[in-house]
Order: sequence, then C-alpha cells, then structure tokens
Amino acid sequence: MESIRIERLLVSDFGKALGDALGGRLTDAQLGRLTGLVPLPEKALDKEFFVLIAAFAERLFCYELLAADDVEVEPRDLVEQLDFQQLDERLEGLILEPLLHHLLTTIRDLG
Repeated sequence: MESIRIERLLVSDFGKALGDALGGRLTDAQLGRLTGLVPLPEKALDKEFFVLIAAFAERLFCYELLAADDVEVEPRDLVEQLDFQQLDERLEGLILEPLLHHLLTTIRDLG
C-alpha cells in the first residue's frame, strides 16, 4: 500500500485500499458495481481521484457496510436533498454521456 502514500495508487491495489478506507472488505460484486459507475484508469489513479471514489463508495455501500442494525446513517442535509430532488429538471436539455447520467441518478436515488 505504499503507492497511496506517494501520489498514485495502482489499480491492482484499489480493492484492498478502498476496503481499508471504508473499514471493511468489499466483495467482487460491490467493486464491480462501483467500477461500472466510475470506471478506473488502466494502471493507476491519483490520490485525489481515489478520495473522490472512496467518498462515493461510502455513500453507495453505507447500508451494506454497517456492522450493526442499530447504527444509523446520517441523512443528507436539506440542501443536498433539494439539489438532487431537482436533478431531472436540472439535466433537462443537457446532453450527457449515459454513464455520467447514470452516476448522477444513482447518487440521487441513494437517499
């Protein structure tokens, strides 16, 4: 895991590093869902991109990674809820790549 301390993370180390960042191991299915939404570069990713993916993965898998049923996930604040509630209207008339559109609607639907 030394590569993350430098400035880049090898894609081959991504799954383990992300599991470490999230405090648990991600399954191959979870990693597949994540990389289906956010494709990884071929060889390495920079530290900033890894942090962004980790933050998204935390939201995407938060309910799956909870260790106990009595742990509550903090809901989005009102501003964030309103931003995503209006997503369809904001995207109307824009031409987006299908993957970006899917990523945005996935974030909206996470609650």
